Amino acid sequence: MSRYIGDDAVRRIVEQMLEAGCHAASVNLVSDVPIPKLGAPGKKSRDFSPGQAWAEYQRLIADMREFFEIMPMTPAETPDDIDSLRD
Repeated sequence: MSRYIGDDAVRRIVEQMLEAGCHAASVNLVSDVPIPKLGAPGKKSRDFSPGQAWAEYQRLIADMREFFEIMPMTPAETPDDIDSLRD
């Protein structure tokens, strides 16, 4: 069930945000996407297999780094990064 609107659409949204004066946004990663079960909060279909959570985290980080390479955005991963973007 993929609902990704595509890189071009995301790029247009980011450009519109910048044009409107938005200069910061938060991007969150959810590494347990493979295991939730529909229904009550906290339900899961299974536990992670050994190493699966770490592999999923690394996949998400790689995807996020690629995202920042193609979008008109600069990632800030530390407080110093945020300060440097203000200059």
